[in-house]
Amino acid sequence: MLYNLSVVKKLGGDEDIFVRKLIYIFINSIIPELNQFNEAYENKDLKMLAIRAHSIKSNFDLFNVTSMKKTIRILENKDLLTTLDSKEIASYVTEVNTTIHAVIAEMKQDYPPC
Repeated sequence: MLYNLSVVKKLGGDEDIFVRKLIYIFINSIIPELNQFNEAYENKDLKMLAIRAHSIKSNFDLFNVTSMKKTIRILENKDLLTTLDSKEIASYVTEVNTTIHAVIAEMKQDYPPC
């Protein structure tokens, strides 16, 4: 499993409707956020890339996407980003995109719309 709902369940008192609502919100809000993240990358705007990575990190933390912990923290650190070469940054950006789409697919399978 790419994600874990322990934080979400703790917040919602393990209520299924709460969990489903947060998953729905995540699925519908993360794609526009990812588009802005990708746009910042394409524009080579490292400051905006770091800001968008920080926003995505909050979602990864909420849904315990632990495989992305290191990657997303690298991308949210503007000072660290300036020390990386373009191939490293591209690899991290690709990893974020791939992971988000995989998490969404898994969530849709685990929690299909009612």
